[in-house]
Amino acid sequence: MGVIFSRTVFTRYTFLKGETMSASTKHDGGGGVFSIILTGLLVVTLLAMQPLPAQILTADAGPDLEVDTGTPVQIGGSPTASGGAPPYTYSWSPTEGLDDPTAANPIATPNTNITYRVTVTDAEGVQAEDEVTLRVRVWLYAISDTPPNQLTRVNIYSQSPTLNIVADEITYGGPAMAGLPPVGSVLNETEAAAIDPVNERAFIISNMGTTSALLLLDLQTGVATGIGFTGATDINALAFNPTSQMLYGLSSHQSQLYVIDTATGAATALPMPVTTTGANIEGLAFDHFLQPPVLYAVDEFDGTVYTIDVNTGEGTVAGVTQEGFESIEFSSDGTMFAAHNLSKLYTIDRDSSYAATVFANSLTIDGEGLLLNDGLSTLDDLIPVELAAFYAQTGEAEVRLFWVTATESENLGFNVYRSEQGMNDFVRVNSALIEGAGNSSSEISYEWADRQVEPGKSYDYLLEDVDFQGRRTRHGPVSVAVAALPSEIMLLQSYPNPFSVTGNNGAGGMGRTHIAFALARESFVSLKIFSITGREVAVLARRSYPPGRFTISWDGRDQAGNIVAGGVYFYSVQTPAGDLLKKKLLILK
Repeated sequence: MGVIFSRTVFTRYTFLKGETMSASTKHDGGGGVFSIILTGLLVVTLLAMQPLPAQILTADAGPDLEVDTGTPVQIGGSPTASGGAPPYTYSWSPTEGLDDPTAANPIATPNTNITYRVTVTDAEGVQAEDEVTLRVRVWLYAISDTPPNQLTRVNIYSQSPTLNIVADEITYGGPAMAGLPPVGSVLNETEAAAIDPVNERAFIISNMGTTSALLLLDLQTGVATGIGFTGATDINALAFNPTSQMLYGLSSHQSQLYVIDTATGAATALPMPVTTTGANIEGLAFDHFLQPPVLYAVDEFDGTVYTIDVNTGEGTVAGVTQEGFESIEFSSDGTMFAAHNLSKLYTIDRDSSYAATVFANSLTIDGEGLLLNDGLSTLDDLIPVELAAFYAQTGEAEVRLFWVTATESENLGFNVYRSEQGMNDFVRVNSALIEGAGNSSSEISYEWADRQVEPGKSYDYLLEDVDFQGRRTRHGPVSVAVAALPSEIMLLQSYPNPFSVTGNNGAGGMGRTHIAFALARESFVSLKIFSITGREVAVLARRSYPPGRFTISWDGRDQAGNIVAGGVYFYSVQTPAGDLLKKKLLILK
């Protein structure tokens, strides 16, 4: 006799000599009864097998990864699905950047930070989900002016920023030019840098000769090729404006701004000095986040920060940061980076009196010139979206984003990115592209809610539009603080108060007042309106609410739908725990 079982554990049956016994078993194929008569054996043991419960279906989207922009990477687990009842089907979202959103392990080619979610469905219709976040590396390059004259870089969006050496020495690749070293030799006095992201060119300055020389730098090899001499002395800072395609240089000792011809290297001085205070300005960069881009400069000796008029060269004091910064650069979201002469990389918060914070305590970087190209939004002549407004409001345990487009040109749609305030680590939070209007010359209003926020935290949001060719432009950021929850329950004063049932209440709208309350935990809430004599006039809420802040409007009507008389009324909120709070409001006729 043979019996086959699967998904089993063992049950032990023991029979004595001469004993007849039958036993029933159940297994994947159904039940069965078998009998054994023992002859000639003292003891026989039968192992009967019984089924185990099915394993729980589990999805694994794989580990979070750091990748270079536009570099294909495989996502998903090993395996992506386990347990449950095979075979499995897979659905990845968003589908943007994926070669096959129905594969277990699709290939993703991200151009920006993105979180993918996989939904696994087994043969019995059971589903499981998991997420993976891809963070695109954004490289900030730095050049040094002292031996070993390295070219280094750091990923500014890494969770643990680490300095990477691209080239141990910046070398001169020709052509032979008097005042520059022989071809193949180390290029010294490299004191300024700027990047042209449109044409993928990196410019640097060498002050080895009697006048400053303009060169092109290969960011893969560290080899520089000469363009020409500027005719100006001691240019210590460079900045490139991709919108106007103009390169600017600044002589630190003269506080003089120049326009530099990128074909010949010749420099033309603007009519006015940046300042007449004898400053030593070393850092220069455009903030491309602003439109039009704004040119910033920083004084190494006293930390004065300037904005500079690119037509006249005149500087205006914008603030003061700490001393010692030799170069600055901006990311496309407006983050200001600065390299210190004590070999530390900082971020400077322009919203907090230009306070400087070490970017990474373990990171040392010698940055006479900083270069950053992280997908600037101002590179294309076509402006897919012109925004008329972009703002955020807190709602009931959520943040609502509102934006209005003045025009749209070949606009496919929008993405929303969120970061905890001050972290500058923006991650996409919308699961699918928010559909745009395509082409429009009239104003269109949009609204989107982020319900994955935490009470008591502050957030920054960026809005990204995507055109038909996949080009992206970011707007913002806008900031919003999510109110902390009360320790128990809180009832706020209604607004407007007093209000008119039939008149226009300004911010309150037409004949309405708004009553807000907040809960620390889920609770059943009763919100009622009473007359001055204690008579119940209206019931505005009688249901369960989750933790959070909520607003309910009242139009001045009683339960029968009649407009109440003018005068003093009270409103109260009550919970089963015995909490009872009251406030007064006044209705004008």
